[in-house]
Amino acid sequence: MNSLEAMRQEIEFQVDDLRRYQLYLDTVERPSHRERPAFLGCGDSFAAALAAQHISNHQAIALDPKEAALNPAALDGRRLFVVSVSGRTSANIEAARIGKRRGCGVTAITADPGSRLAEEADELIELRFRSAGALTSGTVSFTTSLLACFHVLGVKPNLATLGTVLRSAKNWSRSFLPPIRATTFFLGSGLGYALALYGAAKIFESLGAKSQAQHTEQFSHMELFSLTASDVVVIIDLGSAPDPTGNRLFSRLREAGFKAFMLHSEKGEASAASVATAIHLQTVAYRAAKSRGWGSIAFVRDKRRLRLSNYMIY
Repeated sequence: MNSLEAMRQEIEFQVDDLRRYQLYLDTVERPSHRERPAFLGCGDSFAAALAAQHISNHQAIALDPKEAALNPAALDGRRLFVVSVSGRTSANIEAARIGKRRGCGVTAITADPGSRLAEEADELIELRFRSAGALTSGTVSFTTSLLACFHVLGVKPNLATLGTVLRSAKNWSRSFLPPIRATTFFLGSGLGYALALYGAAKIFESLGAKSQAQHTEQFSHMELFSLTASDVVVIIDLGSAPDPTGNRLFSRLREAGFKAFMLHSEKGEASAASVATAIHLQTVAYRAAKSRGWGSIAFVRDKRRLRLSNYMIY
């Protein structure tokens, strides 16, 4: 199976697998409310950690694991939840060890219970999802990571409409194509910024194209001045926390002749909106690669960069 077909299958697996995963999480004991969580992760997992920070109203913090290693006092008095699908990322393992030396409890959130990260941890929350059996861009692995982080915080999204969400994502993905030789900007405020970071990651991995995530407010102060007619701006509007800045920016960009698109989620609770938004972002990246007739996603084809990435990560 090629990596693009694997990505499609894993996007569709979410309709059943996320609800099944919630049943597993119902059996996982949550930490005491007295423990101050710190979520750590890299790549997609950092986006999940950042989403958890926002869902907690900033009672929890999200940290890059290397930042935690450089400033270990930031870990003091906290329980660490280290998110890593593979459980092999060196920076996560280092941060877990540093945390333990400073007296922190460590919980690994990983798909591999036998991984080095799981061995370093005191407790484990297993990421459970079906894999299509080929290396591909993270989709269901990300949404299960979101659910695991939200579970730690005592938040359980309503996933009853995932079939409708997937149909909506397929329809929305037909509204534009992320460019190959220009930049796709993903903008969001609060929780939307965490999803913007994830959206940019899908463009990097699936298309090998330029992308950037930014806070909606900050974009008008900085990246706006680099915007070209070939670029695309995607503004993420979570219905649970609408941001009028995004709507104003969308209108003005369109009036000025730039390519701007809104990704609205239905009004409702934020955790469910974040899962729905993630599925939309995955789907637009998949369709962009598929529409170009590719048989595999960009990073799988790019052996030189993949070797370099693996060397730095593991």
